[in-house]
Amino acid sequence: MSGTPQPLPFVRDQILGGKYRVTRVIGEGGMGVVVEAIHVELDERVAIKFMRPEMLGSPDVVARFDREARAAVRLKSEYVARVMDVGKTGAGVPYMVMEFLDGEDLGDTLSRGGPLPVTQAVEYIIQACEGIGEAHARGIVHRDVKPENLFLVKRDDGWRSIKVLDFGISKAAIVGASSVNVASSNTTNLMGSPHYMSPEQLRSTKTVDHRADVWSLGVVLFELLAGVMPFDETLEFTELLACILESPHRRIRAHRPDVSPALEAVIDRALEKDRTRRFQSTAELAVALLPFAPKRARAMAERLTSITRAAGLSDSALQVPPSDLPPRNDAALTLAPGAIGSPRVPEMTPVSAPLPPQSVPSITAAPEFPMHARPHRSMLVGGAIALLGLGALLAVGVRSLARGAAKQSTVATAPDPKPVVVQVPVSAAAPSARIVRRVLVVEPRDARVTIDGAPFSRATPWIEGKPGQSVLLHAEASGRKPSDATVTFDNDDPIVIALDPIGAESASHQHARVALAPPPAHASASVSAAPPPPPPGTTDTDVGY
Repeated sequence: MSGTPQPLPFVRDQILGGKYRVTRVIGEGGMGVVVEAIHVELDERVAIKFMRPEMLGSPDVVARFDREARAAVRLKSEYVARVMDVGKTGAGVPYMVMEFLDGEDLGDTLSRGGPLPVTQAVEYIIQACEGIGEAHARGIVHRDVKPENLFLVKRDDGWRSIKVLDFGISKAAIVGASSVNVASSNTTNLMGSPHYMSPEQLRSTKTVDHRADVWSLGVVLFELLAGVMPFDETLEFTELLACILESPHRRIRAHRPDVSPALEAVIDRALEKDRTRRFQSTAELAVALLPFAPKRARAMAERLTSITRAAGLSDSALQVPPSDLPPRNDAALTLAPGAIGSPRVPEMTPVSAPLPPQSVPSITAAPEFPMHARPHRSMLVGGAIALLGLGALLAVGVRSLARGAAKQSTVATAPDPKPVVVQVPVSAAAPSARIVRRVLVVEPRDARVTIDGAPFSRATPWIEGKPGQSVLLHAEASGRKPSDATVTFDNDDPIVIALDPIGAESASHQHARVALAPPPAHASASVSAAPPPPPPGTTDTDVGY
């Protein structure tokens, strides 16, 4: 095969397949080129990816291109770039037709603006988890997850979301998923971007499974938050590989102090070198990230856990913890500042009276994700009309009873009638019993944990209790200082306990390593007094689930 690039396999305004008119080149790579085109009948923009003609002489590259098309066309997630058609030019050059994406990849976003706010970075990763998780459910492992393959688009509603690109080196793990023999000797070649590759992928591409993508997502999240890689990016190639295989990764809080210990523990688990100690699916990773994401991310995690359980890639007990919001007190009819929901006022406003100014508190949201609260005036007016109608019916009823009593007194003499009391039925539902669940993260993961002396079962990632209830949590591990903490179920914040090596740290540092938010007054000395402050640009109502 000649090293001289050959002419591109198309010309401007060429009609491909009788449907697509080529307009301009929008991207080029070593093996392919992407153009913008117009569907001549639908007048819709699409992107068409061609293989370079000089690559036709390489069976591996042709197979990779075919594998990408076969993998992507079966994925329907809104967080994966859709492939809508495939074909070949008159010269036999294959191409695939994809949805047109207007935006930039996360690599460009990082280069242009630096590290992202915590909630924003976490939400992008949860979106990528859903897209890649659907691929895993279909037996497809991406194997090249990196910022350049996570494309950020602006949606019609003004929000931004991720589209996962390039399944070109994906591995089809299920029988019949692809005609490509992924177990051939060609898979021993290094496939992927080394900075984002898991230790097992560096050792052998034949044994890679979906947990390699979990590692890569952990690397991307680390980079989005810290602006640097978990492993020194200045190392030579062989040194880098040795570091990923043998050395611990950087601590993210050393580069991004506002990252909470709980989020650091989630990232550390995603970057476990032993994949059996890693999150076992993208669904597990998404659920663990929920406390640090906007509330709207909960729906993504719920969809992903359903898909993952159905595919048998996670324990059947895996589920999204309930939000455990307190029951509404409809008698108060109030709206706390910054809350998201229907406006409520202390008393019913008469239909004729104007609504008081600024009756709906403004909602502060990150500029990337505009959110708007709308006053539902129709609900207030309808409620007022209903109450006025009820009052009129009651008045008519009282007058009818009075007329009946007067008519009876003219017929016969009787004792003074008892006063008629008209009672309005009041429906007041008793408050439902509430259970508070708090996600529990213990480092190291093999630590022995007891709750009030009973062993903690890791079948679920949380502990639960009634509001106000307190329990004694004890954690111990070989070679680590044991820790006791009193946990009160007065909020649903995550609990993070990190056991320090014996003799390695002072008592004051140990105090900072156990994070509970907020602790009761009688908590042990190892419990911090308050949770880490939220990152700039977020509100309490926008964070958590």
